[in-house]
Formats: sequence, structure tokens, C-alpha cells
Amino acid sequence: MKNAPFLLSSALALLAVILSFVSFSASQTNNSLQSEFLKKQTDFQELNNTVTLQNQEYQRQAEIINTGANLGQKVIGPIVGRMGYVAAKNKNQKFREMLNDQKFEKAIPSDEDLKKIDKEIEDNKAKQGAAGAPGTPAPRTPAAPAAPASGN
Repeated sequence: MKNAPFLLSSALALLAVILSFVSFSASQTNNSLQSEFLKKQTDFQELNNTVTLQNQEYQRQAEIINTGANLGQKVIGPIVGRMGYVAAKNKNQKFREMLNDQKFEKAIPSDEDLKKIDKEIEDNKAKQGAAGAPGTPAPRTPAAPAAPASGN
């Protein structure tokens, strides 16, 4: 029995060595899982940043499109209205056909409307001449109504 404490201490030492190997193995597995998790988290953050940048680009493009649409609404109506006025005033058939082909036939005033527009221009010229203000206002047609005054 003199060997009993030696055997017991040897068994316990062997058990401690085995448990340390198990613990080391478990920590290595844990470290590899943690490393994999960090890599996936980094990938996710990169994708999230990419989506954020794409959303910002989308918003920038949407602003450009909206600005263009607003500008088009403000500018195209009067321009097409003047084109229709000139086509009717000069009796330019090719110009009329072009406006009709582009579905702007409403911009071409009838003879009666043309007379009204010409009278309105003459009246405005007379008013401006009396006030000393230069310039001729744009003719108004059904396709180019006068723009309301706004604070924008």
C-alpha cells in the first residue's frame, strides 16, 4: 500500500493532462468558430455598407430625375406653346406636322385663338410701351398657360 499514494497521484496527474488536452482542443475549436464568426460579421458589414452606398446613389439619381421632371414641366409647356404659336402664325406645315407627330397638336392654336393671342400681345405691347418696359411676353396657348406666381 505504500504505492497507493503514488498511484493515486499519478492517476490524478494523468487525468489532469487528459483534461488539459480536452480543454486545449475545445479552445482551439472555439477560436476557429470565433474567427469564422468574425469573418462572416465583416462580410456582412461590407455588404451592409455596399447597400447603404447603393441607397445613397439611388436617392441622388432620384433627385436628379425629379429635378429634370420638374424643370421639364416648367419649361417644355411654354416652349411647345411658342412653337405652336409660330407654326400657326407663319402657317408652317412642316412645323405643324412635327408637332402633330409628337402628339402636341393642342399646342397649335386655331385661327380664332391665334387672333386672341395676337390681340393680347398687342395689348401687352401697348401697356409696356406706356410704362416704358422693354420686351414682349410669351404668347399663351392652351398648351402653355401662364405660370402662377409662386414663392419657390
